[in-house]
Amino acid sequence: MKTTWKWVIGILAFLIIAIVAASFYLKHNWKPIVEDHLYKLVESSTDGLYTLTYEDLDFQVFLGNAKVDEVRLVPDSNVYQRLVKEEKAPDNLYKVSLKELSIEGLKWREILKNKKLNIKGISLVHPDVELTNTYHAYNDTISDEPKESLYDKIKHLLSSIYIERIDTDKFNFKYVKVDSAETSETTVQNIDVHIQELLLDESSETDTSRLYFAKGLEVKITDFEYPISDSLYNLKFNSLGVSTHEKTLLVENFSMKPAVDRQEIFKRKNENVTIPDIEMDTIIFEELDFKKLTENTQLIAEALRIKGGKVDLYKDKRYPDNVESKIGESPHQKLRDLDLLVHIDNILLDSIDLSYNQMSERFFKTGRISFEQISGILSEVTNDSTKLLNNPIITADLQAKIYGRGLLKTKFGFDMLDKNGAYTYKGSLGSMQASAFNKILTPLLNIELASGNVKGLRFDMKGTDYRNTGTLNFDYDNLKVSVLNKNQKGKQKSKKVTSFLLNTILINESNPNKKGEYTVGRINYQRVPEYTFFKTLWKSLFEGIKQSAGVDSEREEKLIGMADKAKETAKNTKSTVEKVKSKVRGWFEKDKKE
Repeated sequence: MKTTWKWVIGILAFLIIAIVAASFYLKHNWKPIVEDHLYKLVESSTDGLYTLTYEDLDFQVFLGNAKVDEVRLVPDSNVYQRLVKEEKAPDNLYKVSLKELSIEGLKWREILKNKKLNIKGISLVHPDVELTNTYHAYNDTISDEPKESLYDKIKHLLSSIYIERIDTDKFNFKYVKVDSAETSETTVQNIDVHIQELLLDESSETDTSRLYFAKGLEVKITDFEYPISDSLYNLKFNSLGVSTHEKTLLVENFSMKPAVDRQEIFKRKNENVTIPDIEMDTIIFEELDFKKLTENTQLIAEALRIKGGKVDLYKDKRYPDNVESKIGESPHQKLRDLDLLVHIDNILLDSIDLSYNQMSERFFKTGRISFEQISGILSEVTNDSTKLLNNPIITADLQAKIYGRGLLKTKFGFDMLDKNGAYTYKGSLGSMQASAFNKILTPLLNIELASGNVKGLRFDMKGTDYRNTGTLNFDYDNLKVSVLNKNQKGKQKSKKVTSFLLNTILINESNPNKKGEYTVGRINYQRVPEYTFFKTLWKSLFEGIKQSAGVDSEREEKLIGMADKAKETAKNTKSTVEKVKSKVRGWFEKDKKE
């Protein structure tokens, strides 16, 4: 019995020694073979442009595991310059380095028998990639020669490459743009990348289920910050996540804020530009077609959801306005003219606050109007001409609370094929106190609504690049306007006589009035070419509000006539009515000066 155990133990010991010896032998003898294949693979797939170097290769043959330290993939400058002279150099040049590359489950027998490289997993530790882009005009020309695929470049060495998963740790990426004028750099750090089922064979390039030869690609970027627009603004987000398997792109805590003081921006631009301050909690694309986005520059998704956030817009009338024509620059016209093809079935907005702030050039105060808790849906948002032939209308069904009070509901329709940029907009405003609007009226016009109950407002409008027409119904009562002036202590007080004239001659106290007569605002507004799309909307609706409140041309002329008559009676004294004349002209007839 003892003899039997000795034989068993002896055989096991012999096998262990044989395996260790074979591993030792193969490790040292396979290493040159593996290295030779690696060098040839890199050289053949890059046309000799790149060189692979590393410090050490540890290869466990029977387990199929390997570890490579201090890996470098660098371009050969001499080869690159030669390719430039031959007009064959690529626009993009890469430098790659990583601290460690680990390989798990390499099936080396498959390499010998079938020339197939099968790997269970690859781990990359601290990879750094630098991409330098230099434009070469010859790369824009169409070559008669068929373009060699990546598989064509490696098929004489391997019939296929399959890697079950690839994981990276703290991936840093640097993008360098080189042109004749200047060189710019963009750096993104701490990127996590996970790739599933990467396959390179004769059919993988045409496999529509794969992106960059992979079944799944996950990318996450954290704490990103980038200066834009001449470094006047900072673009930031806490995290950006991409999953090609789930077809989602998620951005959390996005912001675009001024990097310098607002007045510094106005001084540099010397123009009354709109300064945005944007924060968004969550932005997510669903069912995003990454293949068309990366290969065809097409943004196609089932949904874009934007949840939580705020948009503050600021202007300063003390600086000159841009007097260029804004014709053809409505939102849907800008979408139509984009080089990027866009098709998003639905854009869903949820709980977003929008405010507009403007500094007065006369009273040096900031007026503000806010639309809070904006929610709604934009449908069939596209500039795809083939889809627009079936349905040329983009709709936007939105609601918000003005100053957090009155509920405003609006529905837009944008005709993407109309040559004059046709659109419609209709909606309603619920009940609220008119005094809420003093936040914008008092700083900008030096008037206030002393009282007034807005019972409801409804509008139904059509517009083009040149004219807006439609109707507006404004139901209200107890409307009183006060014209303000500063006393010696700087406090505002009402100009009682001026206010009395406006309330008794110019403005109806209610609609319908005490006689039961109801005034409908009938709008026929000719657009001022220098006005933006949204300013044109406001000016059009304001025409309807004025009419509903009784401010028509006949009453204006009556009040101005009183001023002329008073001027004849007292030539040496500027009468109160003369001041009213100036106010009326200033409020209602200054469109071309704004």
